[in-house]
Amino acid sequence: MNQKMKASKRLLSFLLCLVMVLGMLPAMSITAAAYTAGDIEGTTGTGTVEDPVVCDTFAEFKAAMENTEIICVKLNGASGAMPSRETLGAAISNTTYKVLTIEGTNTFWSPLSGNNDCLIWPKSELTINGTGTLKYEHGNTGGMGAVINMSSNVLLTIDGNVTLEGGANGTAHGRAIAAHAGTTVINGGSFIGYSALNDDYTDTDAVIIDNSAKVTINGGSFSASFYDATGSKKAYGLAIRGTATGNISIKAGTFSQGIDIVATGKTIETCGYFDTAKAS
Repeated sequence: MNQKMKASKRLLSFLLCLVMVLGMLPAMSITAAAYTAGDIEGTTGTGTVEDPVVCDTFAEFKAAMENTEIICVKLNGASGAMPSRETLGAAISNTTYKVLTIEGTNTFWSPLSGNNDCLIWPKSELTINGTGTLKYEHGNTGGMGAVINMSSNVLLTIDGNVTLEGGANGTAHGRAIAAHAGTTVINGGSFIGYSALNDDYTDTDAVIIDNSAKVTINGGSFSASFYDATGSKKAYGLAIRGTATGNISIKAGTFSQGIDIVATGKTIETCGYFDTAKAS
């Protein structure tokens, strides 16, 4: 009798182990998946820190940034037109952590009325580094026209000496960064805005801060310009709107055109630099 009970217990234990192993198989298969160099046609690299995926066209760039298995993406002289969208929205949205390295001069442009609101809308953490330029030429009369549109509660970090430039290929405006939500940390680089809007009253800027965005600026150069600077409109490297409620800290940087501040002082950290910037 004891031998039969022991045999039954062994069989039960075996069956339980088998069920557990079978239950783990789907998870194991997902974990085992990995990006292989060349999976995105035309690119090189495996997507690691040591071997980023290098993109030459917009299609490659979008595919790499939106691939959840890739961590590191690199641009090194890429350019090209972006396809039109049916509705207004971001051309690219990363949903997993990405490190984007920018080298050389890289330019992407939206067709006129192409419904591209911005180049990149980060929906997960994004770090940008390098020494090159990333330029987005906006083709809509509406939308943010930004290289980076921060409208999600994520972290954006700018390192190195990268240049982000928002331009226009029609009657439009462009920004480097539009910070509406989340946390943006700028440690250096150049940030450029441009406006071709044909009116006499709309100011322009390179970086705009509003709503709940938290922004820390530890350095960098900020500037903006007009195609036609008529009337009373002004260009600012940085604009802080009256709707801004997040913590803003400006510790260093070059704002040759001053800072357009409409927000109350409660949202801005006193750091010894800000009063000088405001006065300019």
